[in-house]
Amino acid sequence: GLAMQAESSSPVSGSLSFGDPHLNTFGNFSFEFHAVGEFVLARANIALSSSYAIPLRVSVRYQVNPPNAFGATSGTRVAVEIDSRVYELYILNGAIVVTQNDTTITSDVAAGTIPLKSR
Repeated sequence: GLAMQAESSSPVSGSLSFGDPHLNTFGNFSFEFHAVGEFVLARANIALSSSYAIPLRVSVRYQVNPPNAFGATSGTRVAVEIDSRVYELYILNGAIVVTQNDTTITSDVAAGTIPLKSR
């Protein structure tokens, strides 16, 4: 099984993930454990009007990368799910790749913008 220990931490202004994995939540908790998987950093419904909201989810995928004797994991992808669109960011051969619903939309974000496609 997966053992996790929640500890109070100093206040954070956001949620973050680093290492193998270490997660800090908006709720002021820290989780430290060694695991492979996808972990949710944030989940919310964004109100666009009084009668319409879209779901938002931000997660990080952890894998054993590169293979090592200790089985230590590291974050390999970040995913942002907005409504039914899933955007993933990861590094491949030194370049940042952005996908939308598993289709590469850019592998060059140096220009500072990412072209987002509608559904």
